Amino acid sequence: MIFVAEIYAATDPEGTESRFLFGTDSWHTGSGGSPANTPVYGRLLQPANFERSIASGKMIFGLTEAGYGECTIANADGAFDAMTTYGVDGRDFRLWACEPTTSAFTFEAFPNFSSWVQIFHATMQSIVGDGDVLRVRLRERVWKMQSKVCPSFLGTGGVEGVAALAGTPKPVVYGGAYNASPVLLDPAYLTYLISATGGVSAHHLKDSGSVVARALTSGAQENDGAASFAALQGTTIQVGHYLTHATSGTLKLGSPPVGQVTVDAAATAGDNPSDVMVAIAEAAGFPASGVYQQINSADFAAIETWGTTNDSHVGIYVRDDSTTYGQAIGAIAASIGAWVGFNRWGELRGAIVVDPAGMTSVLDLTEAGILSIKRTTSGDPGRGVPYGTITQKYPRNWTPQTTGLAGVVPANVRKEIGEEYPLSTVTTCEQLSSSPPATVPTTDQFLKAGDYLVESYGVGRRVTSKGALEATAPAPGSQFAELLGVPRDWFEVTVPFRVSHHEDIEIGACMSVTHRRFGLSAGKQFLVTGIRYELSKKPTATFTLWG
Repeated sequence: MIFVAEIYAATDPEGTESRFLFGTDSWHTGSGGSPANTPVYGRLLQPANFERSIASGKMIFGLTEAGYGECTIANADGAFDAMTTYGVDGRDFRLWACEPTTSAFTFEAFPNFSSWVQIFHATMQSIVGDGDVLRVRLRERVWKMQSKVCPSFLGTGGVEGVAALAGTPKPVVYGGAYNASPVLLDPAYLTYLISATGGVSAHHLKDSGSVVARALTSGAQENDGAASFAALQGTTIQVGHYLTHATSGTLKLGSPPVGQVTVDAAATAGDNPSDVMVAIAEAAGFPASGVYQQINSADFAAIETWGTTNDSHVGIYVRDDSTTYGQAIGAIAASIGAWVGFNRWGELRGAIVVDPAGMTSVLDLTEAGILSIKRTTSGDPGRGVPYGTITQKYPRNWTPQTTGLAGVVPANVRKEIGEEYPLSTVTTCEQLSSSPPATVPTTDQFLKAGDYLVESYGVGRRVTSKGALEATAPAPGSQFAELLGVPRDWFEVTVPFRVSHHEDIEIGACMSVTHRRFGLSAGKQFLVTGIRYELSKKPTATFTLWG
């Protein structure tokens, strides 16, 4: 097997990017190669050790954990000492492999896709050297998700707020947000910022919990009640009313408020989980379309269909200096029972988690092809032992209020407004009895089976000061019960690394395992929740499996 590391580095102060190829063999690409007529230096000692997995902190849901690894390159002669001075942080690293046994294989045509396979697409953190080797430190492209969601106010007026706001975080809304707090931009104008993203409208504005009337423009309540934010500032609004300008994510009051101002914010792009996660990913720097598209449209179209079918509405409000894009998108995914992460092409993918028994296996492993198998199931809830109930709390109340409410707000509404998650549903987990087949509570067998809490990011709204809170759980409770309410197995299976395997297996794929132990003699299907590569000497791949 032959490996090639493809490294991009900025080689001068102007940021000129060059591409370097290091292989486990030496050769020269031909005129049909990419790059053409380029040497491949046979200095690759360790192609890479690299790992990615679905976030363990949220069971099998949420954002995949960032993968980290290292590639080593021989440099005892000092020929590539300069590599340690180049700019590589955040630049691309690709690892390729081939088994030169196919008729399509040619060295010169690298990376001809009929013979070369991309193992993974990562970015680099640094290249360091100890004299004999260069160590290329790798991290998965998910690192871009570690940037902070909220920009800061400049304090220069307008949408940047008054001077007192300078340096403080702006509010950001994706999807929708129940009872969110807009930020007062300028007391002189009574203008507020709902979301720095723009494209967010303020619905059902409340002052001290009491609904304020929305001013009409052209006889209707329009998302853009003015032509621009500047026009909104200059608009005279009737006392006791407000006007919103969704394009800039702002609003204006017609008279000073008595107490806390809140709104039920709504993004004009929609609150389907797919819309929200794509919007977060785009804001983090992953294009959803165009030549440099990095978001898998088919995956998120499937999530959108699921969301429409299940009447799923989600959203998140952020105003702090710590929340990252990764935390935001992971929270949304976890609340609907989905995972989201990157594949070997550096493309953002995602899916609703389903029982692997109903999936199509892309790889069937038998005992003869397995180097080692280890059952990692434990006695912890969700790591083998099922849950007895699923409690979903929703919608997220972004501004709990226990004091300062207007007298018109009744007791039942006061109670709900004071809670972070005012509504909840409980689903009892069940499994089939052995004989005769019947549905019985999981707790009949597992007496101490606990409760799995889903703190959902569902969207809610209250249309009047006294009316019912309109909201639904973003995902069916039965969906979580089917996944977590029955006994499950966790395994780590190590196999020889084969290019043919790797082309089929990604996080979220399904594989079957047949083995004489662990009750696997008849074969069983599993969800791939983690992949670890050890590619030096005798290359192996270790799969973390759930099912």
